[in-house]
Amino acid sequence: MGEIKSKMKHISFGLKAKKHISSALIAAFGLIAALAWKDVLDEYLTGIVSLSPIQSKLITALIITVISLIAVVTITKVANHKT
Repeated sequence: MGEIKSKMKHISFGLKAKKHISSALIAAFGLIAALAWKDVLDEYLTGIVSLSPIQSKLITALIITVISLIAVVTITKVANHKT
């Protein structure tokens, strides 16, 4: 009986580890995508609107913050939605 519990704990640990590793990888790819879009937004704002580099970076940061907040709220609502 003790051997079965030990194997179950090992399996449970392995499943949790896989879940955390996959979450970390998804977050890493999300960060890469966010950095790419940040550069695009920054170049677009600097080229289209006659702003100083500081002003365009500030506007870019504000836009990305708003998009991020909307995404986090939406994902949280979907994740907590009970069907």
